[in-house]
Amino acid sequence: MRKLAVERQLEVIGQAANGISSEFREFMADIPWNQIIGLRNKLAHDYGEILTKRIWDIVQTSIEPLKHQIMAVSEIGIYLESHNVS
Repeated sequence: MRKLAVERQLEVIGQAANGISSEFREFMADIPWNQIIGLRNKLAHDYGEILTKRIWDIVQTSIEPLKHQIMAVSEIGIYLESHNVS
């Protein structure tokens, strides 16, 4: 059950990434958008075997850095709004 829950959350992250504009993806080019979206597609459509170890490695090594990158974007937005910068 935990494995399926983790996979579902990775799908949600990938779906959200897929909805981000190409301009913003270019602006934040250090985020591996294609890999995030590709993983989502693999999980959602079950292209071949989904390796539990690979999913666990992604969770252990990639989620925390991605969280910090996304938080930085949020902080930039708050700063820009508070300083009336468009």
